[in-house]
Amino acid sequence: MLQLSSIAPLLDRFMPNPDLQIRHKIVVRAPAALVLETARTFDLRSTPLVRAIFWLRARILDAKAAAPDWSLGFVQVMLRMGWGILAEEPNR
Repeated sequence: MLQLSSIAPLLDRFMPNPDLQIRHKIVVRAPAALVLETARTFDLRSTPLVRAIFWLRARILDAKAAAPDWSLGFVQVMLRMGWGILAEEPNR
């Protein structure tokens, strides 16, 4: 299992002097490769509650832009929105 202390040096590369140093963790009892593959291929539209939240948000904000193609997978959609991958280890 990846310990929080092993993540600290990685985080410190990108934020060496944070104003606040609170770190949260969630233990996922699954192989890292499976979790990463799921994040890469997960279609958020497959969850009815998430679909409803996005629909409601679009209605409230009178959204005109096309919704992202969630079938591409969560990671790919985030990358297309302008997010980036700061660090990556194979299968982790």
